[in-house]
Amino acid sequence: MRESERLRQLRLANSDEILKKKETERTPRRANAIAKGGSFAERLQQAGIQAPALVYILMVVGGAGFLTVALSKGIGGLVGLCVGPCIAFYFLSTHLTAKAEKRRATVVPHLPGFLDSLGASLGTGYNMETAVLHATNSLPDGILKTEFKKVCRLTQKGFTLDEALEFALRRISGQEIVSVVVTIRLFADMGGRGLEPFKRLGYKMREQQSVLERASRDLVGTKQAFYVIFALSVAAPVFLLVSEREYIVAAFQHPWITYLMQSSIVIQVVSFMLFRRITTLRV
Repeated sequence: MRESERLRQLRLANSDEILKKKETERTPRRANAIAKGGSFAERLQQAGIQAPALVYILMVVGGAGFLTVALSKGIGGLVGLCVGPCIAFYFLSTHLTAKAEKRRATVVPHLPGFLDSLGASLGTGYNMETAVLHATNSLPDGILKTEFKKVCRLTQKGFTLDEALEFALRRISGQEIVSVVVTIRLFADMGGRGLEPFKRLGYKMREQQSVLERASRDLVGTKQAFYVIFALSVAAPVFLLVSEREYIVAAFQHPWITYLMQSSIVIQVVSFMLFRRITTLRV
């Protein structure tokens, strides 16, 4: 290295330029670990799907395109053109929401215990990073423990606790995990004093869990009734096709009957998807 270059580096040692350079060098690592808020990659992570966003989208669109062509040739153009896009929308939106809510439902019951352990560790004098590690180890095996173990590993790799908690927000959906992260951040901003927010949040989450359980029980009967009706609506045409095949085949020769049958299939598929979206419990 030239003497002039060495001197220039020394002059810049504590300057903003070096700090910006270091931040730029760390950015790709953080971008790889933490999905952007509101991105499709975040939705995939919250649904527990370990696949790149582009790959998942291409798989869904390709499958929907193949289904559209197959249904158009096998049943009719109306069914193919309507059902194919509906299937694509289902797997790109409703399916991800349902899986994310299912993951959230398995996480929420363990959050009060996590907060109790966190508060106890903080009360004995541990710093926040160590308290989070102890609270994580106290959790039973499951999604919450797996995700917070990743948070602890990120802090050990040089991420700040705030950045590591942001990782958890991107991996688990729901207001509950947001409340936990906000409470931890507030505790840090207050200088590590006052454990009352953790106790209040744990109590509130236990109450909310009981509400969620009651709402889920109320939905069970509605779901069962819908699935029975849907199964009958699918089984009836199949039964007619088996018992009165010649009549059904002759009926399909009439253009109006053909479009009527295709419309009924489209209505069934759309109704099922709407029902799945409506009954995805979000409190």
